[in-house]
Amino acid sequence: MKSRRVLMVAHEFYPSAAIGCHRSGKFCKYLPQYGWEPVVLTARQMIERTRFDPSLLRQLPAEMPIIRTFYPDEAEIKRWVGQVRSLLRRGRAGGNGTPRAAPAGARMGLSRWLSIPDWAIYWLPWAVGAGVSEARRADAIYATAPPHGSLVVAAVLARLTGRRLVLDLRDPWTLDQTLRYPTPRHRRLNERLERWCFETASVVICNTPAATEAYRAAYGDLPGERFVTLPNGFDREDFPQQVEGRPRSEDERLHLAYVGSLHGGRDPGPLLRAARRCMDAGWGSYRVHFWSGTPEIVQACVSQSGANDLVENHGPVPHRQALQAMLDSDVLLVFGASDTDALHVPGKLFEYVYCRRPILALVEPGAISRLIDDYHLGRWARASDEELLVAHLRELHALARGGRAWPVRAEAFTHFDRRLQAGQLAALLGGD
Repeated sequence: MKSRRVLMVAHEFYPSAAIGCHRSGKFCKYLPQYGWEPVVLTARQMIERTRFDPSLLRQLPAEMPIIRTFYPDEAEIKRWVGQVRSLLRRGRAGGNGTPRAAPAGARMGLSRWLSIPDWAIYWLPWAVGAGVSEARRADAIYATAPPHGSLVVAAVLARLTGRRLVLDLRDPWTLDQTLRYPTPRHRRLNERLERWCFETASVVICNTPAATEAYRAAYGDLPGERFVTLPNGFDREDFPQQVEGRPRSEDERLHLAYVGSLHGGRDPGPLLRAARRCMDAGWGSYRVHFWSGTPEIVQACVSQSGANDLVENHGPVPHRQALQAMLDSDVLLVFGASDTDALHVPGKLFEYVYCRRPILALVEPGAISRLIDDYHLGRWARASDEELLVAHLRELHALARGGRAWPVRAEAFTHFDRRLQAGQLAALLGGD
């Protein structure tokens, strides 16, 4: 069977170690097994501004083209924006030289006014210029977001070439409750851009059923089948040959681990206070490990909770070391945020699944709690429910010290397998 070609538009890509890169990276790894040859279009300078892991590139087909285009340096753009802001402030000065108050939206930063939908929009002329010839040679175009400016790039390329377009929303766009627009007009512009992209696309992928349902409801005039669910997943080849579900047994402490960054209001404080309460009551001993790209935020939360003696703050590590940290733990932690829990599931949760360790999530009811319940991945509780957190900690401590494995539903190990998910994407790219 003759291979088909797909242009993969990803503003950020390997060797960047950002969590969002793994989804498109793993698709590129496995799509050739389903008759699709990827060509990646990405921003060159993203490598210079982010933590990166060169080993990530070694898993990709050696002959796979990666087009790294120019991307305007954000620091330079911010400097220019600062100069414009200064000029505008002078223009707002009254007759006595006193500046007039800026509109409420302007106080969010002029860069937010100009970046619609986000910083990636500045990549558009270079990305389209470098990508249009590749798009013409391709059979389909795929784009991943955020940043959502990547979707605009891909939609422009699809309009110019007539190629089938598949958009992949790792996080929602206008349905993201964390986004704050400078003005109502900015929201409307984002909504119009989103609609234009969605109308251009043949398929819009969401990574949770909740997000798919929300977008189908928001775009009732578009065919419901245009919006599909393809969750995040794990790559078996990233792990040792055999992963056992039994807990560690070096000591009597329950070792809990959080792997990832703390941001967007995610707070480990309630978990630390619940663990302290268990220890004070004689209900076991606990050790909480953080392998985080935001160690300073972790330390601030730990100090505020008075839990320095319960915590090991390890800082960021390469991807394979992060996976080993998960395997070395008894329980794996998820900290949610009230404005994202309804539709969002963090990508690391699926690597947690393959580790066969129970998950303890501090979340509001939503996409994460639904996934945990559907696949029996562990326990969850609202951060405000200390009694339930304490009960979960006691249960998990007893399970681990008894040497018993957590009974995850077997379907989780097929539904979230990156290799099999690449086959699902291949079908969507081909319109099968």
